[in-house]
Amino acid sequence: MGLDLFKDKKSLSSSSLLSGSGNVENIHQPRRLHVRLMQWRYANDRADTKQVEIKLLEALGDMERQDLSPASKTKECSLSVIRRAPLMECAKAEQTVGLQSQLAEVAAQEKLLIEECLELLQTVSILQLES
Repeated sequence: MGLDLFKDKKSLSSSSLLSGSGNVENIHQPRRLHVRLMQWRYANDRADTKQVEIKLLEALGDMERQDLSPASKTKECSLSVIRRAPLMECAKAEQTVGLQSQLAEVAAQEKLLIEECLELLQTVSILQLES
């Protein structure tokens, strides 16, 4: 669909306005042009909606990467500290290991929830595009 939708199929002249068959064409031509304009607007709105949804999904992916990066770094740093810590106080080391494993579990659960959220948003996007 392009601008050719708005081009006149017949040029209007003063003689066609006075003739009987020209009046029918003059009545229907504005209606056809209006319908074409509505189709054009609808197509543009659909394209704009798709662009917005794509931008939102990209932003969600960026947020997910930003959210997972600090959690991974925290886990790596904690493991590094645990490995270097002197094990003189065995109870404290075991407690730290326990906390570290809890942190790893929370990070894994958070990752799963973020992935589930992304899947739900993609499903919503697909449903919106179908409607």
